[in-house]
Amino acid sequence: MSVPAEKESLLADEKHVQVFKETDIVVYDREHDDVDEASGDAFERAANCSVRQRLKVFFVACYFVWLYFAFIRHHLPSIPLELKPGSLRPGKGWAYSIAGHHGHHHGKHHHHQPCRNEQHAQGYLKNVLAAARHRAELTSAKLPNVSGHLSDPSTLEKIFEKIFLSVPSAEGARENLRSLTRTTHEAGSKADYRTAIDVLEQWGTLLGADLPDNREDLVFEAGSSDSIRYMTGTRDDEWKAGHPLGKPRVWVDTYSVWLNYPKTSSLHLSKANETNMPYFRAPLAEDVLRKDPTSIDGLPPFHGYSKSGRASGPLVNAGSCSREDFNLLREKGVNVTGAITLCRYGGSFRGLKVRLSAENGAVGTLIYSDPIEDGEVTQANGYLPYPEGPARQPSSVQRGSVQAISIYPVPFLQAVAQRGVKADDLSDSFKGAVPGVPEYWTGPSDDIVSLDNQMTDISDAQDIWNTYALIPGVIEDEIVIVSNHRDAWTFGAGDPSSGTATLHEVVAGLGALVEKGWRPMRTILLASWDAEEYGLIGSTEAAEDYPNFFKDKATLFINTDVAVRGGQLKAAASPSLTHYIVKAASDVKDPNGSGSPLHIPAARPLGSGSDYTAYLQNLGIASLDVGFDRRPTDPVYHYHSNYDSFYWMDKFGDPEFARHHAAAQFVGLLILRGAQSVFLPINVTAYANELDHYLGQVRKLSASDLDVSKVEKAIDDIKRSAQIFDAEKARTEKKLHKLLSQKCIMRQAAHKPSKELRKVFGQIKQLNRRAKLFETGFLSQDGKGLINRPFYQHLGVAPGRFLGYGATTFPGVTESITLDSGKGVDSEIARLVESLHAVRRNLDKGDHHP
Repeated sequence: MSVPAEKESLLADEKHVQVFKETDIVVYDREHDDVDEASGDAFERAANCSVRQRLKVFFVACYFVWLYFAFIRHHLPSIPLELKPGSLRPGKGWAYSIAGHHGHHHGKHHHHQPCRNEQHAQGYLKNVLAAARHRAELTSAKLPNVSGHLSDPSTLEKIFEKIFLSVPSAEGARENLRSLTRTTHEAGSKADYRTAIDVLEQWGTLLGADLPDNREDLVFEAGSSDSIRYMTGTRDDEWKAGHPLGKPRVWVDTYSVWLNYPKTSSLHLSKANETNMPYFRAPLAEDVLRKDPTSIDGLPPFHGYSKSGRASGPLVNAGSCSREDFNLLREKGVNVTGAITLCRYGGSFRGLKVRLSAENGAVGTLIYSDPIEDGEVTQANGYLPYPEGPARQPSSVQRGSVQAISIYPVPFLQAVAQRGVKADDLSDSFKGAVPGVPEYWTGPSDDIVSLDNQMTDISDAQDIWNTYALIPGVIEDEIVIVSNHRDAWTFGAGDPSSGTATLHEVVAGLGALVEKGWRPMRTILLASWDAEEYGLIGSTEAAEDYPNFFKDKATLFINTDVAVRGGQLKAAASPSLTHYIVKAASDVKDPNGSGSPLHIPAARPLGSGSDYTAYLQNLGIASLDVGFDRRPTDPVYHYHSNYDSFYWMDKFGDPEFARHHAAAQFVGLLILRGAQSVFLPINVTAYANELDHYLGQVRKLSASDLDVSKVEKAIDDIKRSAQIFDAEKARTEKKLHKLLSQKCIMRQAAHKPSKELRKVFGQIKQLNRRAKLFETGFLSQDGKGLINRPFYQHLGVAPGRFLGYGATTFPGVTESITLDSGKGVDSEIARLVESLHAVRRNLDKGDHHP
């Protein structure tokens, strides 16, 4: 049987599918139907199937039309206005609406509305056709073909993944990183603004978004009508390419915030009776290195939000300046009052080192990086310092956001030698490995440290710029947020520009899919945040502007801050996302030369330290943070230094840019599987089981008579609900596969999906909603959050009160035991139980519980 010429073949795949561009679209699987020029059996069967289905649909439709008019005649007066004919269409009664800047919504979700379910099913089938059209490209481009029937959702996903994976490149990441690191681009600077516009243009071009000749026409004031419309706007028809909100879109939001910058600073050491004649003046500048060409243009060391002022006093080496370290000093009789503390980087957040120093009576703080943190790659082990070798450059200084000064430590450690308590008599946090310092002592020193730190006025507001790209999904009220910040303390080759370069390659891959007619099932929001280094400012501003919008719609938050600074892929994540992360990593080749799949250690719980913080800790959105971290044998990464440069990355960090390439593939798979999978990749059973571990940690810390039986019961209830949920999900998935495997089901891509298929997609949407709300249940039910930290609402995990970055599980209960001597522990247990009950209710019923 010959194929009519007017029926253009969209795919010439020897094994699988023929799709025709007319109303009667038929999809065949040649593994089951032996179609060739000599045999028209498959076409005849399809034609018969088509005729039978048309007749069946006609008679059934006539019957339901009769029922409809009978129903209307007798019951029209009682039908609610929003359910009368004509009201349930895009943009009308069924649509989620946004009211104003803060994203307040009207009414509850109607997850079973027919139009919603039809839209969901229709969008899925549209992607089937897009996959069929482009499946042959896998062969023609010499890419691995994908076996399996297109009616299988996993086959559909694999086709798009294979096409995506072919796009990111090491060279593309390298050139993008080179461009990003030509100049310093600290938050609020002119260079920072230029990077915001550059990312806008790059993302817009790659995604096929509308870009005006004047790119600044897409720079909005945060909270303006344009800003709100671009963030929250919906479209009348997601397949209507001409609609301005139906296409990918890009824009920049501007915020005015408080930032400060360095003016002048000085630091010196003098004898107690000769303070006007210092014997050492710290250069407070990193060396200019001939081999590192950008080092001549670096910024002076400073700490954002540090206070202008002068301080002087004896020096006390306070180890890592943790709570435990100050307790040890107190026990050993070392007086900190009136002193300048010397703190080693590592452990807690630098800002907490300053806070604890002040709380213990110090008048100033110096912070330094110690080679003891550098693993095996040290000068003491025979490695040359950067740029001649991979060891730490002795003049490197870490910048950051605190009230302190970072310094080169040798003269200050020598000033406390043989004074106070020897480090060997304290804890490991007082020990170090700085060359030229054989022993570490606490002091106080006899000599006097004088520091002068002058900063610009913090009340002078500065503009910062968040750059966004949005790819509208079939399901508008489910959003996957993809996150990286753009501002850097200096050149930022690793932090954050390795992440920015990685996302550039990811967006290139997504743009290639969009060009082929693909649409994600869920909307993808890409965010390039600003002022992260000063305190997660850009991302937090957005979360505070749209709390209800993000809490209601965001399903996942995928963050890559530092994509590459070493050779070990690591992750921190909500426990429900661990399996999803491990599987995506296993489908990417290890860039370290072995050719084996990427291995990723067990994901750590998330505390704080990057832009996921507001979205997990305040809004209850399942989150993850991934990147290649440093191993003990990797070259030393000069964190927040002028030597975090393109030269370091190109020569030491990732010379082949293979890790950037792998990072782009890995993050891209996370995005695709989060945005296009029929079911959200949230494993509620894994999270439920991890709660047992959290409770075990509490038991280890608490007295034996602490009653946690109600917590234990609540966790057991969640585990039972998780099992029921998984069984319901498996049954629904089986129904979907059965419907999609029917011979004539693909005809529905050009017609209205069947009632059965729409019903199943409605069930899937409800299951996804319940899975998404699982994490939200951990937010404190009374809205008070953690003690003295109301921003942190999550009672399952939070940054430790005196850790900053590190995570504390069941933080309210744990910190009442460890930090508050048991005060309020019963109240915290009760609040935790309330949240665990909410977790279970959300999993059982989603939005439909009292």
